Amino acid sequence: LHVGSFRRKPLTILAVLVTDDNLRDAAAWCGSNHLRETHFLLPTNAGLTAVYIGEWVIRLAEGDIYSCRADLFDEWYEAIPIRRQFQKKEEDV
Repeated sequence: LHVGSFRRKPLTILAVLVTDDNLRDAAAWCGSNHLRETHFLLPTNAGLTAVYIGEWVIRLAEGDIYSCRADLFDEWYEAIPIRRQFQKKEEDV
């Protein structure tokens, strides 16, 4: 039996913190037209997921979008400069 140690590969994402001021824009960035007063419904592969003010929305390079609680986001991610590949995709969106 060989037991090894493994580390997750680095993952670069785009993300936005949902606030009172950007709720509508964040929903549009995700392609959601299900806007409510304190949240919006995010279309995912698993169905609609509610994203509330104070949560993060994450977009992977492949285009998949997820929501993430703020405490987990702070634990798992750190800010980096936007990479060129994302800048091009943002212009196309």
